[in-house]
Amino acid sequence: PISIVLKTLKDPDPTRPGDELHNACDRIPQSERYTAWYDRNRNNRYDPEDTLSQIDFILVSSGLYSRLTEVQIDHSAPPGWASDHWPVVVTFCYDEENIAYGEP
Repeated sequence: PISIVLKTLKDPDPTRPGDELHNACDRIPQSERYTAWYDRNRNNRYDPEDTLSQIDFILVSSGLYSRLTEVQIDHSAPPGWASDHWPVVVTFCYDEENIAYGEP
């Protein structure tokens, strides 16, 4: 499900067709697309009844989205180890000839 806030951020001008911003994490399988953990019983361990969700986003323009080469959510830290969030990491491919200065 998409929140009203995310929908507004992705398409701030409804008169323009399509989304103006894209969630970089759309390139990750949905089963791996979680960035936050809610420790329901506060035992600092992942339990099946705990909630995993995506609440961290990197939204990019269509131009940047086409240059994404890698998107990952770094799940290497155990849940609750340092935070209840996992970082989203993106890599873009640019070469000097294709940079359009001033373009979004």
